[in-house]
Amino acid sequence: MSRSQKEMPDTQPWQPIQINYDVSLLIPRRFDRPGSCQVCGRRLPILSRWLGSDAAKVAHDDCYRNTVAEKKQAYEEYRQSLRTALAKGAMGDWDRIGLLNLKNKLGLTQHEVDKVQLLAFHDLFAGAVEDRVLTEQEDKMLSQAKEELKLDDGQLQPYLSVLARLRFIREIQEGHLPTITPTILLKRSEIAHFHCMAEFWEERVTQRGYEGGSHGVSIRIAKGVYYRVGAHKGRLVTETGIVKVDQGTLVITNQRIVFNGFAKSFSIPMGKLINYVVYEDAIQLDKEGKAKPAYFKVEDPEIAAVLISAIAQKT
Repeated sequence: MSRSQKEMPDTQPWQPIQINYDVSLLIPRRFDRPGSCQVCGRRLPILSRWLGSDAAKVAHDDCYRNTVAEKKQAYEEYRQSLRTALAKGAMGDWDRIGLLNLKNKLGLTQHEVDKVQLLAFHDLFAGAVEDRVLTEQEDKMLSQAKEELKLDDGQLQPYLSVLARLRFIREIQEGHLPTITPTILLKRSEIAHFHCMAEFWEERVTQRGYEGGSHGVSIRIAKGVYYRVGAHKGRLVTETGIVKVDQGTLVITNQRIVFNGFAKSFSIPMGKLINYVVYEDAIQLDKEGKAKPAYFKVEDPEIAAVLISAIAQKT
């Protein structure tokens, strides 16, 4: 795919996906005698039957806790077996038969199996993107798992957003750069690949003063006449910090990095860029011949850094 055909998708910065792991247990009715524990069959305390929680009205506390523990263990056993089968790639008939037999052995309902399937997909996803790199093999494995488990896009929406972003990064690293219509005038043979809102930050002097000064000592020479000795201002002390200078648009092209701000605009030719550092919410650019680096606070500094690296390798 050529660069002119590749457009930049709507990506979001990296955010780990959290999933709640809980066991919502529904105790089946086993005993018809009113007031009986539906786990062991013994009589329930009268106060539990009338004033207790929903679980206390159908089972003793220890019976309920033990049943929940057994169900969690069954979840984990099925989850591990399913994850192992999916990690191999396309599942075969023997894998499906083995999982069906395990489901029946553990007494899992289809609703419970559906929950465990999502957990197993999460495990595969977390392992694949732990290094924040999605290989083609990992991408294929996750696609096969989605198809095998019959999971729809609505269930996997947070995962699909992350996967789209990682695929986009992989394509950039492979040399397939996006093209955009920039907000600046381009030079001859210049192609714009990225733009976003940005804040320009730079190291500046934030405080200046004198330290260690003295008023000296006054010596009386005559009535109303004094002579002061030993007075001095001390040494000049300055404090520096990284402060916001301007805000505007950051544009990355195949020739330069351009900041188009409200107060000032400037560019860094790719050939003059000697180093860059990626932070959680910003990217630092070091230009040859300039003592102070430029900091740009952007929404997704990782995407900007990947693009700069790919362009630098081409130039």
